Amino acid sequence: MFYIKRTTSAYNGKCALSLNPMNYLRDALEELKQLEDTIRRSGPVAAKGLWIDEYQPGGRSTVYARLRADTSLCPNGKRTQGLKRLGSDVHRDWQARIQRRDALEEIARRAQVIQDWAAKPIWRPSLTTHQWNHQQSLH
Repeated sequence: MFYIKRTTSAYNGKCALSLNPMNYLRDALEELKQLEDTIRRSGPVAAKGLWIDEYQPGGRSTVYARLRADTSLCPNGKRTQGLKRLGSDVHRDWQARIQRRDALEEIARRAQVIQDWAAKPIWRPSLTTHQWNHQQSLH
C-alpha cells in the first residue's frame, strides 16, 4: 500500500502526489505519539503487574473489588489492597488507570512494529512468470 499525499509544489503551485510509503509510517508514528500524550494527560497510569480482583467475603451478596499485584504493594509485604464495593469511585479510578496502562502498552507495541517496518526495505511484489513472459514478448 502506498501513501498518497497531495502536496502543492513551491515550484509551480500545482498539486502533486507523493507515493512515499515512509511518509505513511512517519504519520502513523506521529498519530501514536499524540494518542500517547492524550492518554498520559488524562490521568494516572497503573504500574505493570497490577489487576483488579472481585470477591464476596463470607458468602455475602455484596461484591467487593481489590487491587492485586505480582509483587508487594507496601513495605509490609501485602499484595492486595481493598477498593471498596464494585463500582465505587476508588474501583472505577483503578479501572481507568489499568485501561490507560493497557492502551499505552498497545501503542508501544504498534510503534515498535511500525519502526521495524521502517528499518526494513519496503517489499515490492516481483513479477510473476506470466507477467515476465508478457513483458519479454513486448520487446
